[in-house]
Amino acid sequence: MISYIIRRLLLIIPMLLGISLITLLLMHFSPADPASIRYGLNPEVSGSARAQFRELYNLDKPVLVQFGLWLKRVVKLDFGNSFIDDVPVIKKIGERLPATLLLGIISILVIYIIAIPLGVSSAVRANSFYDKIVTVAVFIGYATPAFWFALLLIMLFGIHLGWFPISGMRPWYVEYYSFFGALKDLLWRLVLPVAATSLVSLAGISRYMRSSMLEALGQDYVRTARAKGLKESRVVYKHALRNALLPIVTIASMILPALIGGSFIIETIFAWPGMGRMGYEAIMNYDYPVVMGVGVIATFLTLLGLILADIMYAWVDPRIRYE
Repeated sequence: MISYIIRRLLLIIPMLLGISLITLLLMHFSPADPASIRYGLNPEVSGSARAQFRELYNLDKPVLVQFGLWLKRVVKLDFGNSFIDDVPVIKKIGERLPATLLLGIISILVIYIIAIPLGVSSAVRANSFYDKIVTVAVFIGYATPAFWFALLLIMLFGIHLGWFPISGMRPWYVEYYSFFGALKDLLWRLVLPVAATSLVSLAGISRYMRSSMLEALGQDYVRTARAKGLKESRVVYKHALRNALLPIVTIASMILPALIGGSFIIETIFAWPGMGRMGYEAIMNYDYPVVMGVGVIATFLTLLGLILADIMYAWVDPRIRYE
């Protein structure tokens, strides 16, 4: 297992290189000039100053040369400086990454805490009135776009009822709060972004859980356990549930990339100061260093999530061994 994890970690390197090169090529195929974005139509900035800007950031060199120079810096964990404010990219990512991870991790916890019991209860009561109600609710949730649901939450619970804040992670007056007061305020501000982020994945996971549980309940070992006179709760939660969790664990490897990739939508709508929102703003401003830095970190987190899913899969099913 350890050798497998090491091999997977080493495979991250060529994948990061490939994705970084593709990201740089895509940015260069765009028609806009970063110098024009930086200085706009300011008449006080001469053409020579713009040329100096391109030379300073190696934009006057071929793409592959730029990529090589970028790699040389990245080895030292130097992603360069932002074109917009000259702040080091690694510093900007360090400031935004915790907010994205907080939103993503809490969303995954909420998804699994709600989806697994929902899928199990729906499978145990298959074809009952409860199961049909849950099925309809899940399909509605699955078909609802995340951005539309986010706007609906803002309108209903943020503006009309005024129960939850609709933007930001911390208010300007947070320094006057006690520790627990600041923590309570943060959790309160997480409610709407987490709900919007979790909806589609929650609906999908609960459906997978129902199908997997129905299949497990039809297996011979479950019938044998019932024939031995075991309690139904013991049959369901001890014997069937563990095997039914196998595909759900595998699906976890797809949730993390989806949450990271889709985070820029939710973070932008709720003005959440995360890495996804920063990446979106960087793309709009043709800020190459920030786009490259965000792409590398997002790819690394995604691949790390895939490895973690494999480890969890082996832990849930002792028959799985990676050699």
